[in-house]
Amino acid sequence: MKFMLLMLPTVPGTLEDRKRLRPIGRNNERYQKMLEELRKLVVFADEVGFDVFATTEHHFHSEGYETSVAPLMLYTDLAARTKRIKFSPLGLVLPGWDPIRAAEELAILDHLTRGRVYAGFARGYQDRWVNVLGQQYHVTGAPMDGSSIDNHNRRVYEETLKVIKKARKTSGNTTANTTRSPIPMRKASGAGRSPNGPVPTAPPARSTTKASSARSASCRSLTSSRIRRCSSRSRSARRRSATPRDRTSCRSS
Repeated sequence: MKFMLLMLPTVPGTLEDRKRLRPIGRNNERYQKMLEELRKLVVFADEVGFDVFATTEHHFHSEGYETSVAPLMLYTDLAARTKRIKFSPLGLVLPGWDPIRAAEELAILDHLTRGRVYAGFARGYQDRWVNVLGQQYHVTGAPMDGSSIDNHNRRVYEETLKVIKKARKTSGNTTANTTRSPIPMRKASGAGRSPNGPVPTAPPARSTTKASSARSASCRSLTSSRIRRCSSRSRSARRRSATPRDRTSCRSS
């Protein structure tokens, strides 16, 4: 049997404190206190034998509840203070993520923790922030009612998850408008195998010297041709508008 400690990080304070310090989620002193409490609890959980520490992913909770706005960054800090406990976002809300960025950050965290990461994913149901961070996909919080809005959220989730898995498993990741070439994943030592696959990276830049030279020559030729045409048109216009005396002067010159 394995044991998980699932927490919803909360900025500490009484109801009176929350009213007086509203929005308490933006209070630096209280937020630091929350981080210190989290560190103590996770270190204790690591020492007594808990297997996994997990949090949700939520944003814009200015009232101080569920302030797990960047779980992967939080786990990086906690992993440096512990020895064996693993970490898992439950889960990363994929309609608010770029899939390549999600795969990349999970792989880097996997390196930093030497394989102490489980990846969990979710669709997102809170309109207060899914509507904002999911704008690039025109997605909103999932009402889970089978409606067109719900189905669109699911399609975005499934496609994003598919790209993340492809980035993890293949040596080259090609999507409709994106090509990425991951680098090999370091094999973990002492803490099990790395579960999250390679780090996706951008493909090497193509040489553009010849193409640039050709375009430059073409532009120079085109520019010279336009200048000649414009000069000819300008002279013709001046001749047409000149008086007979002006024309005689032009021919004499």
